[in-house]
Amino acid sequence: MANRGLKGNGQMQVHSQEVNFSHDNSVAVKLMTAYTLPSKSVNVGDVFHFSAHGAISSKSSAAGTLTIAVLVGGVTIVTKTTGTLTSSLSAEGLLITGFITIRSVGDTGTAVAGFGVISNDSTVLTAANQGTAQTVNFDTESAITLSLKWSVADAANILDIEGFEVRI
Repeated sequence: MANRGLKGNGQMQVHSQEVNFSHDNSVAVKLMTAYTLPSKSVNVGDVFHFSAHGAISSKSSAAGTLTIAVLVGGVTIVTKTTGTLTSSLSAEGLLITGFITIRSVGDTGTAVAGFGVISNDSTVLTAANQGTAQTVNFDTESAITLSLKWSVADAANILDIEGFEVRI
C-alpha cells in the first residue's frame, strides 16, 4: 500500500492504493483498507473520492450475490448488494466508485457516503446507493475500508481488485 499525504492551502490531499487483493471461495467478510486518516485530520465539508477496479468471475450455477460496503473508522457508512450474478462470469471488468463527505468532526463526527458499481454485466452493475449520515470518531485514526462478502462460497466466485484509491 502506498500512502501520500500532502499539505497545501490548508487541505490534505491523499492518494493511496492497495493492489492485488483477491476474495474467493468464502462467505466470510473480507476487508480492504486503502488509507487510514490520521486522528483529528478531517474538516467539515471534506470530500473523499474512492475507486476500486478489478474483475469478477462466478460459478456456473447459483452464483449468488456480492455485498459491498464502505466503512470509515470501522463504521459501515453505506452498503449495496448486487443482483444474483450471471452464471459463469469470466473476469468481467468492474469499477466501484463513490464519495465520502465529512458532515461533522470530533469524537461524535458524522460522515455520509454513496457509491455505484459499473460493469458490462447487468447483474454486477448496481444503481448508485446513498447512505445516511453515520457517527464516526474522527478524534482517532479512521481507516477508509471496503468490505466484500460473497453470499455463496465457491472456488469459481472470485473478485480480484487490482487497485483501490482514495483522494481528497
